[in-house]
Amino acid sequence: MRAGGRTRKIVLDPEKHKLVKTIFEFYATGEYPLEKVISKFDLRSPSGKVYTASILQRKLQNSFYCGVFRYKGEMYQGNHEPIITKKLFDEVQAVMLARGKKRKKIGHDFIFTGLMSCGTCGRSITAETKKGHIYYRCTKKQTICDEKYVREEDLVSQFKNILQKISLADDWADNMLAKMDEKKQTSTQSSLALVRALESQIEAIKQKLDKLLDSHLEGVIDKSDYLVNKEKFLNEKLALEEKITEIKNNGNNWLEPMREFILSSKLAKKVAQQGDFSQIRTFLKNIGSNFILKGKKCEFLAKIGWRLVPEIARIRDWYTVGVWCPAFRGTLGLLSESFY
Repeated sequence: MRAGGRTRKIVLDPEKHKLVKTIFEFYATGEYPLEKVISKFDLRSPSGKVYTASILQRKLQNSFYCGVFRYKGEMYQGNHEPIITKKLFDEVQAVMLARGKKRKKIGHDFIFTGLMSCGTCGRSITAETKKGHIYYRCTKKQTICDEKYVREEDLVSQFKNILQKISLADDWADNMLAKMDEKKQTSTQSSLALVRALESQIEAIKQKLDKLLDSHLEGVIDKSDYLVNKEKFLNEKLALEEKITEIKNNGNNWLEPMREFILSSKLAKKVAQQGDFSQIRTFLKNIGSNFILKGKKCEFLAKIGWRLVPEIARIRDWYTVGVWCPAFRGTLGLLSESFY
């Protein structure tokens, strides 16, 4: 990137722009340490020296890439085009924070460790092999916990049952996909209305920023409060602007993730039937969070969208093929809201 003309506006290099975004997305998966990222993209300084982990870490922590920067402790919104969204930047910071915590290495490859925590005391769930069977239990680290062991076979049976419950029958899923094509025709008008509403919110934030600056200059609030509130308002404004850009560039942006959601729901039953532990774990992580083991049973919080699948299945049981449309339209509306 370079400064362009008299305006001193930052001009982005398209190729480097794309590479930076790809690196952020790659690291945001949480599956790769900094050294792996450096190796995969062969990251080097202008002099040809290979990046160190600390150099890459500093770059990934640089908010300039998402459109804001700090000068003398104060946050400003730049006039350059952001390379990444604020959401992606925050995801990378969360991954970096999580990876910074030391993890205890275990001597065995127990596929479901790291997925759950104890529902009684909140400690981690560990595993061990006894008499040819794998058992999962609370670590009971520095505490007394009454949670019992649960055999891996019983745990997997519960996981398969979860996948069965969130699985949509092929005919029902196909009907939903067909209705989505119809919905696409009417969603453009809704997108325009949403943009106008977001623009109104941005205008309100601009007015708050003006009042905040006046209050600071008049001595009504001190500098520390001014900086904290300014950063808060700028983050809100940036998030709204990103949302507008997303809607304008992809008026029906919710349709694609929703389509993937429906196809994934069709796949859930197959994953359960095949019984591959690694696939089961991956699928569970995609549909939920906060997995806990309590009373030998696994409980979790379903992600938005997936919470509605049991409701869809119930509606399907209530309605015959000839009268399913009214109930379906309501369900489709709830699902579409989940992906906005």
